[in-house]
Amino acid sequence: MTAVLPTPTRPYPVPARAPVGSQLLAYLRTTDHKEIGKLYLATSMGFFFIGGAMAMLMRA
Repeated sequence: MTAVLPTPTRPYPVPARAPVGSQLLAYLRTTDHKEIGKLYLATSMGFFFIGGAMAMLMRA
């Protein structure tokens, strides 16, 4: 038995983290149907609120 323990190594190399802007771009360019559904709902809610704000401006 040796007095020095071997240093543990990783079984695979750790990938480098992507910059924050590229994560947003990857989310917008996804082909996953669940993520596309979330984007669709967010867009429709955004236009719903924009339309509501425009209607309030017209009535004022």
